[in-house]
Amino acid sequence: MKLLPLITIFSLPGCLFALTAPTPLSMIDCVRIALENNSQLNIAQKRLELAQKDQFGSYSYILPTLDVTVNASTFESRGAFLDPNGLPTIGTSSGEAYNNGVNVGQNIYDGGFWWNSIRKARSDKVAQEFGYDLQRQNTIVTVQQAYLNLLKAEKLLEVYDESVKRSEEQLQRSESLFQLGSVAKVDVFQRRVNLGNDRINYLTQENVVRQSVITLNIAMGRNPQEELAIKSEEESIGSIGDINDLVDEAVKNNPELKQQEQLYKSSKFQSKIAKS
Repeated sequence: MKLLPLITIFSLPGCLFALTAPTPLSMIDCVRIALENNSQLNIAQKRLELAQKDQFGSYSYILPTLDVTVNASTFESRGAFLDPNGLPTIGTSSGEAYNNGVNVGQNIYDGGFWWNSIRKARSDKVAQEFGYDLQRQNTIVTVQQAYLNLLKAEKLLEVYDESVKRSEEQLQRSESLFQLGSVAKVDVFQRRVNLGNDRINYLTQENVVRQSVITLNIAMGRNPQEELAIKSEEESIGSIGDINDLVDEAVKNNPELKQQEQLYKSSKFQSKIAKS
């Protein structure tokens, strides 16, 4: 009997926590979270930072070099020497030696190695910029698709819920009419079958909603099992426009195509570096 109050105390916070619903997120909120947490986007950002540092380091090929050397040594030898009086004597001689030097160099011509190295580093940096833009766009598109799929799944769940309620009402009505003798028992059986099918559809759609939540959490870089709620809002798509104009615009601004162009330039510069 003494354990009952303790169990109540410790279980109460958990119950309160379970009753706390997550704050509904809009599509913009989900995209913002994804841009902050998406691991692939963070990797693309680090690659861009490395490419920027490599570009800065490529200028070292044309900068002058300065080498400073400082050497110090001691020596000691034993043998026959002349003393101050000019008489031969055997003894030990020791001393120190110092050697200092400064060497300044400037690269004048190396077959185009330094120039093509700088141009290659610049192309690599631009390619990584387009790569980052591509990953950012892919992240946004993935989150938007996952968001809309979850929204669709929740709307379908509402439809199946209404179907279950309607089937329950029809079953109750058929049972009442059967008791009055107005319908045959087969009609009651048919209503029960319809109610069972609607419940199965509802439970199946519940699993679809849970899977859609997991997919959206992963796209946002969050724990797949984290609770998630979205706003039941309708996104305005607007006019799509002419398909040919859309294709031309995509070819013109597609970051993946621009990235491949820069990688092609980088390969040409690499060939020139090898020839130098």
